[in-house]
Amino acid sequence: MATLKASEIGIAKLRHCQELSGKSWDDVAEESRVVRSSIFKLLGGNGATKEVVNDLAKHFKLERREIVTDREWYPQWSGLSTGDLWKILWEQSREDLARFRAIKAADKPQLVREGMSTLGAIQYRRSIPRENHFLLNEEIVYCVDVQNEGHLVLLEREPNGSIVCLSPSEFVRQNRLSVGLSILPQVDNPLNLAAFGATELGREELIACLLPKVPAVAEFGWLETSREQALVLGVEELVSVLGGVVEGLHAHLWKLSYEVVNHG
Repeated sequence: MATLKASEIGIAKLRHCQELSGKSWDDVAEESRVVRSSIFKLLGGNGATKEVVNDLAKHFKLERREIVTDREWYPQWSGLSTGDLWKILWEQSREDLARFRAIKAADKPQLVREGMSTLGAIQYRRSIPRENHFLLNEEIVYCVDVQNEGHLVLLEREPNGSIVCLSPSEFVRQNRLSVGLSILPQVDNPLNLAAFGATELGREELIACLLPKVPAVAEFGWLETSREQALVLGVEELVSVLGGVVEGLHAHLWKLSYEVVNHG
């Protein structure tokens, strides 16, 4: 049976929890119903089964990610590129233009004035079936309508293949969204940016992940880094998002795409 190694942070956290409990590892083994030798193998960096990790996490009221990273938990993704991981995420997402949509910044005042129902009425042109298109250098805003409060992680795949976290970022510092319509970038962003620019020709893809609670720092610590400046994501970050999708961490997963063109 395959075994998993705990991270250094995870081992330290387990030891800290045991010390706080005031109980011996023998007591922990008995109460968690985990074989003592398996606990010490995990603490010694020799690995343990998923069942052992899950049982210890439950016993100490930790998230599994605080003990074993997603990259270790899902070895089938370890050899994949960012493009491969994005494709898997894209396939897991659904398109819902009434909930997640890109519109011209010029249409924003009407949307703010009349409400989210206006979003479906705003006309847009299509260059490819099921895709918007915008002119090069046109100003764009993203609209997200949420039915439940949550933490928005907004990822963008640029035409050059780079994958960037737009929320949280300097454009979306407060990524905990209330119920209703949110328009991005947020008005109080430190750059005083009123809209995103369509500055690169080609296909843009975005995935919006709405998390019901703040994710574990062990796997999603990069979100705080991105809050200061939009972070270019690598395999490690995308694996953490994909792991959350597989485990049902995300309440919603939406996608949209559009083409940036030279002329209409």
